[in-house]
Amino acid sequence: MSPALISIDRLPPLGADKDRLVAAVAQVNGDARFGVLTAELAALGYTVDERRGRKAVNFCERYCRHTKGEWYGVLFRLVPWEFVATFCFFGVVDPDGRRLFRRLWLEVGKKNGKTELIAAWLLLCLFGLGEYGGEVYSAASAREQAGQTYRVMASMVRQEKVLRREAKLYDSQKRIYVPATESFYQALSSDANYNDGINPFAVGVDEVHRHKDRGLWDVLRQGQGTRSEPLFFGITTAGHGREGLAWAEHEHARMINERTVSDPRQLAMIYSVPEEADWTDESLWVLANPSLDDFLRRDDLREAIEKARHTPSEEHNVRRLRLNQWVAAETKWLDLLAWERCGGLVDEVALRGRPFYGGIDISHSRDFTAWVKFFPDEVEANILRGRATAHFWMPQEALSTHRQMMRPDLEAWARAGFITFCPGDRVDLRMLRDRVLRDCEAYEVREIGFDRYHAHGVIDDVAEVVGADLLVDVSQGFMGMNAPAKELEDMIATGRLNHGGNPVLRWMASNAVAEVDRDDHIRPSRRASSDKIDGIMALCTALERAIANQEDDSVPGIEVIEL
Repeated sequence: MSPALISIDRLPPLGADKDRLVAAVAQVNGDARFGVLTAELAALGYTVDERRGRKAVNFCERYCRHTKGEWYGVLFRLVPWEFVATFCFFGVVDPDGRRLFRRLWLEVGKKNGKTELIAAWLLLCLFGLGEYGGEVYSAASAREQAGQTYRVMASMVRQEKVLRREAKLYDSQKRIYVPATESFYQALSSDANYNDGINPFAVGVDEVHRHKDRGLWDVLRQGQGTRSEPLFFGITTAGHGREGLAWAEHEHARMINERTVSDPRQLAMIYSVPEEADWTDESLWVLANPSLDDFLRRDDLREAIEKARHTPSEEHNVRRLRLNQWVAAETKWLDLLAWERCGGLVDEVALRGRPFYGGIDISHSRDFTAWVKFFPDEVEANILRGRATAHFWMPQEALSTHRQMMRPDLEAWARAGFITFCPGDRVDLRMLRDRVLRDCEAYEVREIGFDRYHAHGVIDDVAEVVGADLLVDVSQGFMGMNAPAKELEDMIATGRLNHGGNPVLRWMASNAVAEVDRDDHIRPSRRASSDKIDGIMALCTALERAIANQEDDSVPGIEVIEL
């Protein structure tokens, strides 16, 4: 049977054969690429309009130039995986001779050239496909990201005289107009107003995982109904968790390639390292990084993965962004082996008179209340290092609510002076107040951070003595906790924190789980952590104030007695 007569519903999913196609193209150069790929596609039953495919590839390689760094001004040379994606998306046709694929879902690791590739495709749709009255859009989750796509496209236009002659650029509007075909490109973002009546010919969505909802995506998809051969492509790295727009589209693409759903109009190409695989195995990295050893440097990826091996939250980011794995939005956080190495003796007597930043975490009712002091050492080029001490209070009756196996430890820590048990079922916050005020007399208080949502009269009592300007509300959300949480993680990894071996703080560090948002901000998560993390929250609160005042700190270092 002629390939042109095969029902498109019976064609094998091209995304499942992408590695075979890329390997075939990688064996040849120049025009030979077209013949090899056309033959491979024909063997799978696909019909190719080689003229269309060549036109798309030639546009990218003759009119599009790189826009950054050492590659600036150099004409594109599509690496094999880019060549396959471009040729297949624009050159494979249906039995009527029209483009078969109307939609493309492409997942690939960070630094594989996604943004410049999507910019080249959008310019192809604007200048090279002959669509009169064409409306071409890029869709981003925020204005800044939308501006990034426009800036790359505008740079490509300005560098190439043929495109520059045909186009008018409107930087303030993030718009490109082509008078000859009365077509335009417009950058859109989800956080701006957009018109439901738009009629897109082509749409490119970069970093789909950043979109918080389907609003703009669905408006653009549904608006293409009157176009005879519309194009819609979403390119992204893996996102957080398993919900939302990006996850739904990822699952649809995965099921297309696994033949559990039929969607012959969508090309689905997913480059990722399998979640069950050893993510540190260098031989697997190319599965998510098809540009590896072309323009993506292996040593750069190796360095990122080596760092992630010793930093749990960095592991989350590297596996998601560089290996394209859909990891959970929460991850076990602090490296306990590194934590143990940070446990030199802290002599509080020797610290008397030294400046400190305090962090208070007040319990809801039957939980721990924590008071942490962080004593910064001499600041070196804005590198924070120092000593931390911690004390805890908990209700005596709360002992019975803890796991049986934890009670002996809690009692031992109380005997050692790390925990104070308060009679009854609540923490006596007067004890906290008195301890804070004693410490403010013994040491030089710079600032004390607290969470206003859990603040009690004790905060007012302390403010009356030390001054309200030294009590600072610190948000426990991503915006407040991101910087100190990442700083704490790095201080532990590099040995810049001495926590004195406090066993309660160590237990809480072992419980801590970090939550990550779509912008890669992190924070300790009480909800996701396996047990109490009050001391870690108080430590992060103290560090937040130390970071905020970092440039003002310069005190002599203190000798650490290693145990």
